[in-house]
Amino acid sequence: MNFFRKSNIRILLRFAYSTEDVDDAPYKTVAEHLIQIQNWFEEKRELIDAVLYCLQTGIIGYCGEGHSYHNLKRRYFKKIINKAAKIAPKGIYTQVRTYKMLKLANKDIKKFIGIHDDYIVGDMNHKWSFIPLHKRKKFKKVIEHIKETVNDGEMPWGYALMDDKESGAPINSLNGKNVLTQLFKYSLTSFSLEHNYCEKGEKTVLKNGKTIFFHSKKPKRSA
Repeated sequence: MNFFRKSNIRILLRFAYSTEDVDDAPYKTVAEHLIQIQNWFEEKRELIDAVLYCLQTGIIGYCGEGHSYHNLKRRYFKKIINKAAKIAPKGIYTQVRTYKMLKLANKDIKKFIGIHDDYIVGDMNHKWSFIPLHKRKKFKKVIEHIKETVNDGEMPWGYALMDDKESGAPINSLNGKNVLTQLFKYSLTSFSLEHNYCEKGEKTVLKNGKTIFFHSKKPKRSA
């Protein structure tokens, strides 16, 4: 944090427990850690004010993206989402990954909760988008809400396969116009380009354990 302050960098912060290879934490552990984070935010308020620009709820699922959870039970999601919003320093928005998570926010703090969509591929009807376009009433409701919040998005890794399926096409090139349209609709405050940059020799390991290597030539850059 001190390094970021000295470098005049403001950060988007997410706490996460698990990946495909590391288990998530049970609610008891999460609750203890949220109290620790709250105390640390209060102790380091000056530092946090200088560095933090948004706090993602994180915590739930792989990489804090709200899916593939095991030890953490769904019945605790509401508590986690609302606690994360309450411990955020004054003036700092939080973000959630899915529409179902947004619905769990208490009415009094929901206006301070934005979104992060970690599967920006230029397809607003994709099943992993924050809220698919074909769910028109819900989509419109979300779009109106996030016009007033702080929002973030990122592309999948460039060596990933569409839908994480072996039959899917490599996601190392996307339609720039479609991606920019999605960024505009989502009123994004920040956006990660880095994930979709893929260098020669990168690899992805599928769930069945098979490893696939991509790219014999330099990949195209994304939007």
